[in-house]
Parts: sequence; structure tokens; C-alpha cells
Amino acid sequence: MSYGVEYHVEAEEIRRTLPAAARRAWSELERRLRVEPWEAGARMSGGLKDTLEAAFAAHGFATYIVQDQRVMVSVINLVWIG
Repeated sequence: MSYGVEYHVEAEEIRRTLPAAARRAWSELERRLRVEPWEAGARMSGGLKDTLEAAFAAHGFATYIVQDQRVMVSVINLVWIG
């Protein structure tokens, strides 16, 4: 099964501004989110069961929600460490 990936408005704005190395790392994480979203990240400490965080190399991290019913991953926050 392949999940779709959608972006919250602010996360999309950050994604568009990533420099080349961070964009490549993000692309690899996005590929993993499409295939194995539950294994790509870890549940946030004290967070909801379906809300996870994952690093994209040393460039930053993403917070996302896995929606199995919709077969969709919603990226709600991107942080670029850059």
C-alpha cells in the first residue's frame, strides 16, 4: 500500500525553501513516509498515537499524522535546522 503525502500550508512553505542538500534528504524521508510511515519516525513523547516525528538527515525534522483510514500522511510541521 502506498500512502499519499499532503502538507499543512506552513510546512509546504518551508519545504519550498529548503536548500538542495536538505531537499534531497527530505525527498528520501518523503519516500519512506509513502511506504512505511509508522516505521519512518517515532511517536512524539506524550503525543497522540498517530502523531510522529522523523529527522531528515542532519537537516531538520518533520511532524506528521498518519491517517490509515485515508491512506494519507499529513505533514503538519517542518523544521529546517540549516
